Amino acid sequence: MELLRSNLSRVRIPEPTNRIYKEECCISFDTPKSEGGLFVDMNSFLAFGKEFVGWNYEKTGNPVYLHIKESQKLVSEDRPSKKPTILAIGESECISTRPCCIYYKRTPNYVLREDWCFRHS
Repeated sequence: MELLRSNLSRVRIPEPTNRIYKEECCISFDTPKSEGGLFVDMNSFLAFGKEFVGWNYEKTGNPVYLHIKESQKLVSEDRPSKKPTILAIGESECISTRPCCIYYKRTPNYVLREDWCFRHS
């Protein structure tokens, strides 16, 4: 916590006119769904994949990043996906009443590049 407090002067608060790039890396095609997630520089609000965080840190010297990671989960719905059109008893292709859908859980963490410790928000 002390390390985060010492670097708070490098964190900018975004204004309504600032763009925050948090959906894709500005250099590669990494997204929050990628294996390493996405790291948003809390000063320039640019997003980087895990391979390019070191490059940005060497260039800017800003150690505070927001790490965004999305993990995939399967959830079953309580309603059927479509209305039944054919009534068939004993058929293998009957309509399932509990289809699964994909759900992404987003977990943001504060990361300090100097020691790569993760701070859960």
